Amino acid sequence: MRPYREFRIKPLRNALRLWRFQRLWRTLVSRLSKGRRYYQFRLQIAAVRLADCFFPNHPPLPPPILRYRISTFLGRKAYLSVGKGCFDQIHASVAELGQDLDRLNYILDWGCGSGRTLRWFADHPPTCHVYGVDIDNEAITWCERKLPFADYRVIAPNPPLPFPNDQFDLIYGLSIFTHLDEEAQFAWLAELRRVSRPGGILLASTHGSYYSQNLGLQHQAELREKGFLYIVEASTWKQLDGQGEFYHAVTYHTPDYIHQHWSKSFAVRKHTDRGLCGAQDLVVLQKQ
Repeated sequence: MRPYREFRIKPLRNALRLWRFQRLWRTLVSRLSKGRRYYQFRLQIAAVRLADCFFPNHPPLPPPILRYRISTFLGRKAYLSVGKGCFDQIHASVAELGQDLDRLNYILDWGCGSGRTLRWFADHPPTCHVYGVDIDNEAITWCERKLPFADYRVIAPNPPLPFPNDQFDLIYGLSIFTHLDEEAQFAWLAELRRVSRPGGILLASTHGSYYSQNLGLQHQAELREKGFLYIVEASTWKQLDGQGEFYHAVTYHTPDYIHQHWSKSFAVRKHTDRGLCGAQDLVVLQKQ
């Protein structure tokens, strides 16, 4: 007859082996899933690059990987239509304040990426000086080579900007405040005010009702209470490109929050729900 101790220990050993096997299996499945998604992503990038070879564009389109960093849409048609829609909205917003976009002397695309919106300034008058800045060195290098009508700078994630006080007539930042935490948001508002001339215009987009309606109940309650919500997502499609926190952090604002807090730096002239291409909210501000 086997001792009692053997009857007691053997089930524990079996349970431990089973737990180790289950953990190993879960790890293996997770890695295979990530690997499959990665190779599907790279295959999609290659297919878009091949299609670009058959349909050249002028000015040229950035490589698919650079398009991917600013949008879920890789196709040329979506990239161009969204950029043109943003440019048209900028033109209309400036006109509503009684100014002509072609008569402005200094314009800054704050967070220009690969020039999706900035490319539509290619025919601007010689008296209009266009600048583009971004934290993405690869995107700025591409813009310098392919969109040489503007002046470009690589900037740090935090202020300052490499420009003097009171320089710009117009600054636009599209899909930038949608990724900043609250401290960075206020720091950049102060910096953008510094480089704006008196009467200068700031156009900024935010995540409003179109995006917040998809939040969970807890996050919706937090957004209603504070008016501001910042979420760093644990795993997103942007991480397939190996990008930093900016690209997989998401920020939401309510209109009341904008009027209460942003008005300390700029006069809030207009807030339009889904005012930018029917998705992000558009905020029109002016330095007093």
